[in-house]
Amino acid sequence: SAGTVSLADDLTVNGNFTHTAGDFSTAGHAVEFEGYNTTIDAGSVTFDDVTIDTSGRTTIADELQIDGDLTVARASTVNGDQSRVAGNVTTADTSWGGSATIVLGGTADQSISGPGELSHLTIDKSAGTVSLADDLTVNGNFTHTAGDFSTAGHAVEFEGYNTTIDAGSVTF
Repeated sequence: SAGTVSLADDLTVNGNFTHTAGDFSTAGHAVEFEGYNTTIDAGSVTFDDVTIDTSGRTTIADELQIDGDLTVARASTVNGDQSRVAGNVTTADTSWGGSATIVLGGTADQSISGPGELSHLTIDKSAGTVSLADDLTVNGNFTHTAGDFSTAGHAVEFEGYNTTIDAGSVTF
């Protein structure tokens, strides 16, 4: 039978999340992913606000689309595909590694805040500005494809092994 699964409240997923078929709507509610060695295979689902609070290895099996904000409470290693974020990013994890990339691509202004770090970061905006609300550590590749990026007077530290910094028109 056809239909849509719509969240009536915020959702915490303690373990793997797999969407293979059908309509799934977060309906303005937040989704928090928790667990150890988790896999997030969102398929065609677009999330509103997302929190990642995982340990061990987290795998993004298919591009993670986030129309709202992304909060990274804890995510020691995140591998796999990219997370495309249209809202703000807050990171509290100070030891994030892995191969997955966060792409800031919203059309409105966005901010990056928190005492934590990000692994791989791409700025690919058709409009609006990404601004830092705090100092930022990028523990991997940094790519500026399009859009404005402002440090707003905050420091950016690049760490990692065999990393690429493609700053485009960004001045640090």
